[in-house]
Amino acid sequence: MELDCQNAARGVWLVKVPKYISQRWAKQKPMTEIGRLNITRNTSGKMEVLFNLSEQVIRTDPNEDSVPSSSSSIKTSTNKSSSSSTTTTSVPTTTITTVSTSSSLSTKTDKPITTTTSIPAEHKFAVSNINHQTLAIFSQDENSKLALEGQVVQKGECRPIGDAHYMNLKKETIRRASQPTKIVQKLDRAINNFKPINVHRSELNEDQRKKNEGKKMRDDKEIVQNTLFAAFEKHQYYNIKDLERLTKQPVPYLKEILKEICNYNAKNPHKNMWELKPQFRHYGKNNQ
Repeated sequence: MELDCQNAARGVWLVKVPKYISQRWAKQKPMTEIGRLNITRNTSGKMEVLFNLSEQVIRTDPNEDSVPSSSSSIKTSTNKSSSSSTTTTSVPTTTITTVSTSSSLSTKTDKPITTTTSIPAEHKFAVSNINHQTLAIFSQDENSKLALEGQVVQKGECRPIGDAHYMNLKKETIRRASQPTKIVQKLDRAINNFKPINVHRSELNEDQRKKNEGKKMRDDKEIVQNTLFAAFEKHQYYNIKDLERLTKQPVPYLKEILKEICNYNAKNPHKNMWELKPQFRHYGKNNQ
């Protein structure tokens, strides 16, 4: 598969945003302004980034049908000055859209949450050091064409300012999460309930088989012995279940006959198996 590396040298930003922001972004129409970045440097030369959401994003009703977005990346257009810069962001129509002159902004989001509370408008970026990391942004269009959109030059996290507005949002989120998912309902009429089966299907089949076979009746002792001798002509060792199945005799009655003509092995290698006694092992020759 081919990879478009035309924008491999472009620098992009990778920013993680809160859940409520990613949810609002997913509900915007294509090419809608979603916010502005204000990048300044303080007296010590450290970069400070403030992000203000647009009124359109704040007023969006979370219950409306959202416009599907293939990723959480956004388009940026930057106007640079000597001390500060303002960036306008828009929702993309593809996975990662093109950027303008010097920098772009891409987001990494978590799963969205559902809330009807208004969200804070002002946020700040906590920028982290990525000198020892190599990160890149890839995109995939509707035709499954892959493209390298740029190298990550700045990594950060979008954090809300801890004011009363944000605290109310968290309070509402916690309140909704604590609500029970099951409620008690009053029924106007009785509902037919079926009792669960406390016997496994295999046990039912075994009981049905025994019922169909009926009660085992004792045959004449000589007939049972002849059946056992015929069985031992084929195999030297049998367990009690196989002999019960062959003779179709009750187990206590069958054991009485086995004790007369067979030995029971209590040790390996034929543990729990029956075999004919030495005096009966050559009964075939005696009958000839």
